[in-house]
Amino acid sequence: VWAWATMRHEPSSQVLAALERRMLACVDDFKPQELANTVWAWATMRHRLSADALAALERRMLACVDDFKPQHLSNTVMAVAMLMNDIEGDKITIDQNILDRLLRRLEHAAQLRSLDVIDYRQIFLAHHLLSDRFKPSATLLDQAREAWAQQFASVSSSSRSFLNKEVAACLDRLSIAYDVEALTEDGMHRIDMLVRGRTDDGGERLLAIKCDGRARFMRASDGTYRIDGSTYARNCDLRKLGLDVLCIAGHEWIRLTKDERDAYFIRELQERGILVQSSWFFIKVV
Repeated sequence: VWAWATMRHEPSSQVLAALERRMLACVDDFKPQELANTVWAWATMRHRLSADALAALERRMLACVDDFKPQHLSNTVMAVAMLMNDIEGDKITIDQNILDRLLRRLEHAAQLRSLDVIDYRQIFLAHHLLSDRFKPSATLLDQAREAWAQQFASVSSSSRSFLNKEVAACLDRLSIAYDVEALTEDGMHRIDMLVRGRTDDGGERLLAIKCDGRARFMRASDGTYRIDGSTYARNCDLRKLGLDVLCIAGHEWIRLTKDERDAYFIRELQERGILVQSSWFFIKVV
């Protein structure tokens, strides 16, 4: 299951069910890395675990959490945060004791200076997603916040991807105003393009555009795509801030002609009641 998640491939529901049954048969023999990889894979694929499977994973995590290495700890707490923030279907809850013990182990690892920047970033994001259910100490939280902010420290126009530039060119053709690399007020996200759209009642609607590569998606056996667990959590968080979210899938965008790209944006704006200004006239998209 880890290999498929890493390959960004989502097997059929029958295969996933078979994998879950097999996991139930041998989960009590899982070593820490196998357990951390499995939880991460299910969360990445946004698989809805059965109650029995979830209980088995919780039981095994409690049994061997003290043997987790720092990377296992941060990967697992991030995976748990993704599972608990996937709001489609019934909400998943995790035993609070697991979160508390993961946090204690992470605090100890931080004191030993055995966490790397990725570990700190996952700690910060997990805290943001889980709120009071995962509350690091002030010292650890400051370290995690600093690591998170570092990824936004150096962004230049030359570092923008080809996809970003192509999407920006489309917005320019449609005379749509936007901010580039906008940072959200809470400092959690840098948005590729933030559109400040006007609505027909004179109001403003904020649209966060994220240009996402294939690594942000899972490809199903039937050839369709859907966003993965971390991207879903990101989008949910942006919506909590009052932003509409539009994911531009790079693997779909490159197949469109210039006219098709413009039409695509018109349709997306239409759903949001945003006014579009062409070079010659105003189009009210309703």
